[in-house]
Amino acid sequence: MNKEKIRFYTIGELSKILQINSETIRYYEKINLIPKPMKFKNGYKKYSEIYIYRLKLIKKSKSFGFTLKEISDFFSISLNAEDGAIDLADVIANKLNDIEEKILNLNKKKELLIKFEDEMKELNCPVLEKVIKENKKKA
Repeated sequence: MNKEKIRFYTIGELSKILQINSETIRYYEKINLIPKPMKFKNGYKKYSEIYIYRLKLIKKSKSFGFTLKEISDFFSISLNAEDGAIDLADVIANKLNDIEEKILNLNKKKELLIKFEDEMKELNCPVLEKVIKENKKKA
């Protein structure tokens, strides 16, 4: 029987491998985003390969704009799923909907600002023109 030896890492090793600050890893432990690791006999915490995968997922999720709360909720849902299946597609679809909504809102703001800018140009207000000129000189 070929029994593979499980590899454990210190927090420093994890930090280097994943390019994540050690304090960030400790913070994730504190807020229960990752489970508390076991400890070596010498008192050092020991992190298995599972931590690498979980931290990679956290890092990747953050890069896509997921909040730590959303990531935590996702992990909670996946742990409590009856069949153990993770419905990542739903989580991603919800995030895409959020982004689409933000894009629509930003485009509306952009249109309003362009309209406002045009209205300001049409005013020909000497006071406003003086303020604009002064601001341009400062910039």
